[in-house]
Amino acid sequence: VLGGVAALIAGVGVFALSNLNHAAHEMEIAGKQVARGSDILTNVIAINRGEYRLAANPSPETIVEVKREYAEEKATLERELAEIEATADPEQKKMLEGIHAAITEYEHEFDAILAYAERNSHLVDISGAQREILDEVSKGAQQALALQQSVHAYLQYTEEKDHRYAE
Repeated sequence: VLGGVAALIAGVGVFALSNLNHAAHEMEIAGKQVARGSDILTNVIAINRGEYRLAANPSPETIVEVKREYAEEKATLERELAEIEATADPEQKKMLEGIHAAITEYEHEFDAILAYAERNSHLVDISGAQREILDEVSKGAQQALALQQSVHAYLQYTEEKDHRYAE
């Protein structure tokens, strides 16, 4: 009788540990999805920031720089979307379809803004005061980029640390 009780207790324990392991795995996936979602928002903000840079200074140099940054951010965004799609549940997949549609619409608008800036950049005359402001903003943008990279490194380290603990 005691052997049967011990076997039953062991069976319940194994079942509970299996459920706990499954829950921990699901939490790890959800954590990664949230982190990638946050990264996607950062990509969208970076792309949107390019629009404002074009509005403030549509010089040929700025246009080239914004196009380069746009291509980089878009590639990163697509890679991050692919990562979360790989583990998305059916409801998340529906939501991701909406995100893809919104991205496509935004890309069309962004391309139109770039084309407009390219066509009209030679018509823009930046005054001395505006040039001073743009120069200061450029300095701030460099500092903001350094800050963003530091935070990104911290988040990447923390995510890897979390992954090590989950294993």
